[in-house]
This record gives sequence, C-alpha cells and structure tokens, in this order.
Amino acid sequence: MNKLRYQRSTLISPDHAHKLFSPHFDDITKCIEHGWAQWQEFGSIAPQLRVALNNRARAGFVWCHIVEEAKRTFTGVRGIKIVEENGLTFFSFEGKAHLRFKKLNQGFRPSNHDSQQQNNILWQQPLDGIEMPHATYVDVGYRLDRAGVAIRDVRMVCWRGQYKHFSFHLVESRDEQAQPRLIAEPTTAPARVRAKGVARKGRANNA
Repeated sequence: MNKLRYQRSTLISPDHAHKLFSPHFDDITKCIEHGWAQWQEFGSIAPQLRVALNNRARAGFVWCHIVEEAKRTFTGVRGIKIVEENGLTFFSFEGKAHLRFKKLNQGFRPSNHDSQQQNNILWQQPLDGIEMPHATYVDVGYRLDRAGVAIRDVRMVCWRGQYKHFSFHLVESRDEQAQPRLIAEPTTAPARVRAKGVARKGRANNA
C-alpha cells in the first residue's frame, strides 16, 4: 500500500510527460541513431574485431556512444541536468523526470539483467546512493529488427511495476512501414458499458 501511494504522489501524468519531453524528441532520437551508426561504422572499419562481439557487447558499445552523444547534445541546455553516479547516467528534465537510455526487449522493458536497482526504477522507488531529488523514471531506447542489423523502432516508456504508465513512439516500427508518430498508451483499459442481456464479444486489450 505504501508503495502504491508513493507512486501516485511522484509520477507525472502522460500529458505532462509529453509536454516535458516533446521539444527534445528529435534530439533524443538522433542520439540513439548516432550510437547505432557508430556500431555500423565499426563494422566497416574493423569487421575482424567486431565479429567476435556478442549481443551484450554490442549493446554496451552502442549505449556508450548514445550516452556520449546525449551529453554533447544536452550539456548546457536549460532545465536539463546530467547525473552520473553508481554506474548510472540520468538526464534529469526540470527535476520532474529522470531519463535514461536503454536497449529494449520485445516487451519494451530494459534488456539488462534484473537487479534491485533495476526493480527500484521499474517500481518508481528511490535509488540508494543517488544524490538527486526523486522523480519519475523514464526509459528511452531502441529495438532491433529480427535480423539484428537495423533499428526497428524507438520508444520512450515509463513503467510502474508491471504496467506502462505512458509510452511514446519516437520512431514507429519500420516493420510496419508506418510514418513516425507519437502515441500515449493508457495504463488501464477504458470502461465498457454493456446493455443488460447483451453478450460481450471480446475483452479489452492493453498495449
């Protein structure tokens, strides 16, 4: 119960999040695309070195270049503070939301291993040893296509435990050949009204 009250008192709304982040969507996306471009360039320059790297090493390589590009992009930008502590790098937006860059799995969760630190972020709980005001934790990351040779899509996601609090598409799925768009996903299914005596045909499906 305390955890639920804590979440409700600290989470920013989807509308607030969109207003906060949307002026920076293009720059955030470019940072992610830059990281992947560096991986591709590495393969062109030294394929004999890259071939031995596994998926985890690839994700680490891409992440390092994404974060370095993000530091160059957002250093000195009003309202954005870069926080690096305990092996974590956050980009704090007006002290309301702490953004981190991640590779995402097929369920749009961070692909790193489970840990107490990771669980605290997913459950919107404070992190030990991090000297910054507690705020909403938000992940922005990419998913690769099935072959693992290109970015499939880019999404910004805020989790509250097992549920998405909000989710924005920065680059729509290229598998679907769709134009880039932004979608905020509801955290719960909308209420459905059913007339008495009428059978329900299906159940609501949350993304």
